[in-house]
Amino acid sequence: MNEALTKAPSDDEIQSAMFDINPDKAPGPDGMTSLFFQKYWGITAEAVRHMVKEFFKNGTLDPRLNQTNICLLPKTERPIEMTEFRPISLCNVSYKVISKLMSKRLKKCLPKIISETQSAFVARRLITDNILVAHEVFHALRSNPGCRSKFVAIRTDMSKAFDRVEWSFLEALLLKLGFSPQWVSWIKLCISSVSYQVLLNGEPKGSIKPSRGIRQGDPLSPFLFILLTEALISQLQGAESEGRITGLKIARNSPPVSHLLFVDDSLFFCKAEVQQCSELVRIINTYGLSSGQQLNVNKSSILFGSKVPQDIKSELKQSLGISKEGGMGVYLGLPEKICGSKKQAFAFIQERLNNRINSWSGKLLSKGGKEILLKSVAQALPTYIREDSDSEIFRNFNLALLAKQLWRLLQHPSSLLARVLKGRYYRQSSPVDVKKASSPSYVWRSLMAAQPLLKAGLRRSVGTGTNTMVWSDNWIPDTTPRPASPCGPSFNPSLRVSDLIDAATGNWNTTALHALVTSEDIPLIQSLRLRRTNRPDGFVWALSKSGTYSVQSGYALAMTRETSTVPTLVSEPSTTSLKAKAWSLKTSRKIKHFIWQALSDCVPVCSRLTDRHCSKERNCPRCGAENETINHLLFECPPSVQVWALAHIPHSPGTFPSASIFSNLNHLLWRAKGLGLPTSILENVPWILWFIWKARNDKLFNGKDTSPLDTVQIAISEAGNWKLAQVMLSHNEEEAPPPPCTQPTGPRCSIDASWHQDDALFGGGMVLTNEDGVTTFGSFTSNRGLTPLHAEFHTLLWAMKSSLQMNHFDMTFETDCQQLVKIIVDEEEEDWPSLLVEIEEFHHLHSMFNFCSLRFIPRSCNVRADSLAKAARARGTIFSHVISRIPSRTAQTDQMEIL
Repeated sequence: MNEALTKAPSDDEIQSAMFDINPDKAPGPDGMTSLFFQKYWGITAEAVRHMVKEFFKNGTLDPRLNQTNICLLPKTERPIEMTEFRPISLCNVSYKVISKLMSKRLKKCLPKIISETQSAFVARRLITDNILVAHEVFHALRSNPGCRSKFVAIRTDMSKAFDRVEWSFLEALLLKLGFSPQWVSWIKLCISSVSYQVLLNGEPKGSIKPSRGIRQGDPLSPFLFILLTEALISQLQGAESEGRITGLKIARNSPPVSHLLFVDDSLFFCKAEVQQCSELVRIINTYGLSSGQQLNVNKSSILFGSKVPQDIKSELKQSLGISKEGGMGVYLGLPEKICGSKKQAFAFIQERLNNRINSWSGKLLSKGGKEILLKSVAQALPTYIREDSDSEIFRNFNLALLAKQLWRLLQHPSSLLARVLKGRYYRQSSPVDVKKASSPSYVWRSLMAAQPLLKAGLRRSVGTGTNTMVWSDNWIPDTTPRPASPCGPSFNPSLRVSDLIDAATGNWNTTALHALVTSEDIPLIQSLRLRRTNRPDGFVWALSKSGTYSVQSGYALAMTRETSTVPTLVSEPSTTSLKAKAWSLKTSRKIKHFIWQALSDCVPVCSRLTDRHCSKERNCPRCGAENETINHLLFECPPSVQVWALAHIPHSPGTFPSASIFSNLNHLLWRAKGLGLPTSILENVPWILWFIWKARNDKLFNGKDTSPLDTVQIAISEAGNWKLAQVMLSHNEEEAPPPPCTQPTGPRCSIDASWHQDDALFGGGMVLTNEDGVTTFGSFTSNRGLTPLHAEFHTLLWAMKSSLQMNHFDMTFETDCQQLVKIIVDEEEEDWPSLLVEIEEFHHLHSMFNFCSLRFIPRSCNVRADSLAKAARARGTIFSHVISRIPSRTAQTDQMEIL
C-alpha cells in the first residue's frame, strides 16, 4: 500500500489528475480554473509536471500555491450569525492537481481500511447503502416486536466538523493505521501550509493562518475525514464486542447495527437503557476531545421505538442531553418515514424544483434557457428519490433505479446492506428468487417491484456449474438469455451445468453436450470459457457488454417490455418517435422546443386559446380562415403553402401537405429524405417552421406583412449562420494530432481481433517484433467469441500462451482496443462480470512472465496484426497457428503487406 502511495508520479498520472478536476469550479487566488490548464495542456504540461514531481521528490510545497480564498455560502435565506454560513475553500489549481493525485491514490486503499458502516467516498459503496439500512432499522423500530420497545436511534450533528479537525490527532491516527511517515508528512504539509483570505463582495480580505481544520473544497479533505471517523468506529466496535452497547438486529439472522456514518451525518442505535446511552455519550465525547469534533445537541434528535414507555424516554433524553424527539425528518435526502401518501412524502422535491425554476432569474430566460436550468436543477436533486407518478417514463425510470439496488445485492452479498436484508427477507434464496415476506418495509416492497425487470435481463454465469439448472435457469448466451434446449423429448429435469463439464480436464464434455442438448446450443455453450478456480456460479447482465447492470439498459428494457405488452393501433405516425426526433434535430434549442410544442398541440394558435377560454377569436390572422389550428398555421395557410413551394419542398398529393400535423412533420423529418430530397434543403426545415410562426406573430401583434419569399430567405440565412457558428466552434477546438507509434524497449507483440455479428467465429492475429524492431514472425487464430471485446481478450490470452510456449518471458503486448487496456491497467475487473473467466486466466498467465505489460497503440500502428485477424476470420473454421513465419495459406500479397 505505502509503495503505491509514495512512488514517483508518472506523466500520465499527473495528466489524469489534472483532467479529473472539474473545469467549471470557481477559481482560487490565482484566478485560473482547471479548464485553462486542460485547454492548453500542450503548453502548461511541462511546468505542472515539474512542480508535482518536485513535491513527491523533496516533500516541499511553495506556500503561495496553498493560498486559499474562503467563500461564505448562506445556509438559510437570511443568515445573521456566522454559524449560518458554510465556508467553501477556493484552492489554486496548481495545489489541487497535487491533492487530486494523492486522493486518487488514497481512494484505492480505502475499501480495505474503512469500516462497512461508512459508505461515503469509498469505491463500490453508495449513499443508498446507508439509506436503505437506516430505513429497515426505522421500520423495525415501528413494527418489530423485538425492537419497538427496547431500542432507540440517535442522530447526531457535529458542529463545523471539517473546521475542527485537530492536525496532531489526524497525524497520529494515520500512522496508527499503517501509513508510512513519508506519506503522512505529505498529508500534513498539504493541510498545514494553507493560508486564508475571506471573500467579501468578491474582494479577498484579511489573512488567516489556521492551526486546525481541513478545507471543504480540497480533494483530500473528504477522504481524510472518513479516516478520522474510524477512531470513533473503533471505540464503538470495542464497546459493542464487550456488551456495553447492543446493536439493533432487524431479524434473528441479520447482523446487529450500532451505527451508520456518512461523513459528518451519524446515526447510532442502542438499547433504550440509561447505561447504554451514557456509554454512547461517553464515547462520542472522548472522540471529540481528541479529534476536535463537537456535538451540536440543538441539531441532534432521538427516535424511540414505538412502544418505549414515556418515563424511560424522559430518562434517556436527560442522559443524552438531547431534547428533540419524534423523528429526524429527512435522512441523507430521503424522508425518514415513508408511509401513507407517497405523493405528500416526496412533495418537497417538486417544491424545491419549482422554487428554483420560478425564481426571478428563471423568469427572464427563454424556453431554451429554462430547459438548461431545469436540467441543471433536476440533475442536482438526488436520483434515488422520485415522486410517484403515473407517467410511463417516470415509472420505468424508477423501476430501473430500483433494479440497480437489487443488482448490487447480487454482486455484493457480503455488504452490510445485503446481509441485513438477507437475514430478514431471503435467508435461503437470492433477492431475485424470493416470493413474499411478512410485514415488509416500504424499501423492500419497492425493490420487489423491480424484480421482474431484473430477472428479464439476467444470465447465469457458469463457475462450478453446481448451482445452475440446465433446463430451467437462463444461462445460454443467446440474444435473450434462456435455458438450454433438450435434443429429445425425455430429459432429467434436475440436470445441472456441472454435469456437462469434464471434471478431469475442466473443459466442456463434448460427448454429454451432443447427447443432451440441441446442435444449435452447442456452439453457444462452447463459447463460454470455464474458470480455473472453483468460484460459485454468479449472474451477468446480458444487456451490456461489461455484464454489469446499468440504469440506462434497465430503462430501455422496461420501455421495451411496456410496449410489447400493450397493443397499439397505428393510424398515424408515432408521436413518441417524432418527439424524440424533434430533440435530436440539428437546430437551436428554441426551435426544438417549438417543434415539440407543435407535436404536443401546445402552440398558442387562436383555436387553442379559444378552447382554453383565453380568447374569443378563432380566425386565422393572416388569411381569415375560420379556425386557425397548428396544422393550418404551418401548412394550410396560403402564405405557408407558398413558403414551402419557394423552399423547394415539393407538393405531394395525398402525402404533403395533409390535414394532419403529425403526418406533415413525419414527412418532413423522416420520409422526405428517403424520397430523394437533398439534405441541404431538409436541413432548413426547422428554421422555415420557426419563421412561418414568427411571420404570423408579426402580422397579429405588429400588423406587419412578411412575404413568403422574405420568410424563406430569412430562414435559410439564419440556418446558414447557425451552421457556420457550429463549424467555427469545432474549428476552435484544438484537435490533438494522432500519437506517434512509439516503440518500447525490449520485444513486443502486437495483437488484434476481427469480429462480426454475422460470423460464428472471430479472427485473431499477432505479430512479434524483437528488441531491434525487426519482425520475427506472425501468427493467427480463429475461435468463438460472444462480442468484439471477448474476441480481443481471447486474442490476448492466446498471444500470451503462444509467447510462453516459445520461451518469451519478457514481453510488452500492444493492442488498439482501449477498453481492454482500461480493464487490465486500471484494474477495473470487478466492473466486468462478463469477463471474469478471461480476467482470471490473464492473471494466471501474467504470473508466468518475468515481465509482462499491456499498452495501447493507435490503429494505424497495428495494421499487420489487423490484416492477420481479418484473414483468420475469413477462413471460417476453428484453428490456431503458432509458427515462425506467416502461414502459407494466407495470400502472398497479404504476406508482403504484413511483413
